Amino acid sequence: MPRHPATILGLALVSSLAVPACGVLGLDADVLSIDAARRGFEVPARPVIVFYVDGLRKDVFETLASNGEMPRLRRHLLDRAASVRSAVASVPSLTYTNAVSMLTGCWPSSHDVWSNVWFDRDQLLTRNYDDDCERADSDLVRPSMFELYENDLTASVALPFKRASKISLASSARSAGRLAWLSWAFNRKKDADRILAEQMYEIGEQARQIGEWPAFIAVHLPATDNTGHEEGCDTEKYRKAVANLEAGIGEVLETLANGGMLETLTIVLTSDHGHHPTPRSFQLDEFLNNELQVPILHAEDNDGDDSYLDRFERYSPQRGVLITNGERVASLHLRRGESWRERPGLEEILAFPGGAGREGSTLPDRLLNASALGLIAVRDGVDAVRVHGRLGVAAIERERVADGDVAFRYRVLSGEDPLEYRRDARLASWIDEGAHPSREWLAATAELDYPDAVPQLSMAFDHVRSGDVLLFAAPGWGFSDEYAGGHGALAREEMLVPLYIAGPGIRSGAEVPAARLVDLVPTLIELVGLEIPPATRFDGVSFAPLLR
Repeated sequence: MPRHPATILGLALVSSLAVPACGVLGLDADVLSIDAARRGFEVPARPVIVFYVDGLRKDVFETLASNGEMPRLRRHLLDRAASVRSAVASVPSLTYTNAVSMLTGCWPSSHDVWSNVWFDRDQLLTRNYDDDCERADSDLVRPSMFELYENDLTASVALPFKRASKISLASSARSAGRLAWLSWAFNRKKDADRILAEQMYEIGEQARQIGEWPAFIAVHLPATDNTGHEEGCDTEKYRKAVANLEAGIGEVLETLANGGMLETLTIVLTSDHGHHPTPRSFQLDEFLNNELQVPILHAEDNDGDDSYLDRFERYSPQRGVLITNGERVASLHLRRGESWRERPGLEEILAFPGGAGREGSTLPDRLLNASALGLIAVRDGVDAVRVHGRLGVAAIERERVADGDVAFRYRVLSGEDPLEYRRDARLASWIDEGAHPSREWLAATAELDYPDAVPQLSMAFDHVRSGDVLLFAAPGWGFSDEYAGGHGALAREEMLVPLYIAGPGIRSGAEVPAARLVDLVPTLIELVGLEIPPATRFDGVSFAPLLR
């Protein structure tokens, strides 16, 4: 039987489990199979595999599956699985932000990997994980699943971070992952297969030598995201990249099923964010410098290894620092007076940069002069956010309630609702009742154009690295002329991700109406019965009871 030409989506987990005539594991087998009597490793009680498909649009994936283009994936996962109808990523909808949230169960403001690129006004430094992914390991302040499985064998492939993973190969999409995608894109599919096949074969070989299969494996598949950026998520090439999941994950699952392992595994398929086509580009840094007429530095390069004096001299002359991410979100950090140490208050932000300016025009008004900008979020102290759009201005206010919990109030201050929630009469009436808990906001808005935006925008500003103003691109716009697609903003197609879970004790066809990506870790911990330190805290909550 000829081998399927694998892409990065072809994932050589297939190869790591291949059984050639001459041994237990191999790369050159004609027939992929698992012989339980010749595995060479023990299988733990409740092993988990997370297939994390970067930039996977839920609607595209589910359309292909329903059209019959993924028969093995449907047979071995989707038809056996429970699912979340509206699974929502964290704001900002970026790779590093959500990869870490996915595997820690914590908000970006809690785990410290706030975005792919960030500026820290207290330390006067810029971090860019796209150029140096190793920094994410050291910046992460919450334990990941690899650390929670501290007494078990764990493995990872091409993850954006890998701290505490005992078997870690092809450590980022920019190394093996990116090279494999380029090979696939230029029809060199055998090259793409070999690049990741070597990594996944090594995991299987190490498992055989150690004598046990990993209790937890996380596999990052970046090809869909790369295709979405390069070609656009509304193209046939993106659809084909998604369809290739059948040749990759589908074949892996079939191999596991034929070898009698599938029923013991808990399998997760999800993504870190969706995607949005960006046929129009906008040079945000040029616009800001021209519009505001003060020095705004567009910071992109890692400078944490530079001396503090060098960084002080770099940032001190600037009135603002601009960070762009994912092509559709940017953060603007504003300097108050002569020092970066104090964050400006609401009135100072609205009046920025001061001086003559345009009479009666606030900073958000001036930003929204650009048709490329759709929504502007402004930090208003510790517990409030202003949301500015062309329709109007609204306030998000966080209130402390009993038992240390919080609730969120949403009020339109002028014009119409910029998030358009009030277009639904019943939702408008509910909003008018007052402050509501975070989970109620998720349930109420999960099916709308800006799912979960009220609590998430509030919590996004909890970290100093979020800046003072968040700028979200308008539909069809991106902040780079190099790409045809992007993500990072609040739109539904960027925030929603597929989330399927199949395994022992999980009811086939069960559907959770709404959940967050940060809920995955506590859910898996409850499903597999993993014992964790009592002091461990998550921002997510388990929805395991809804799966049984």
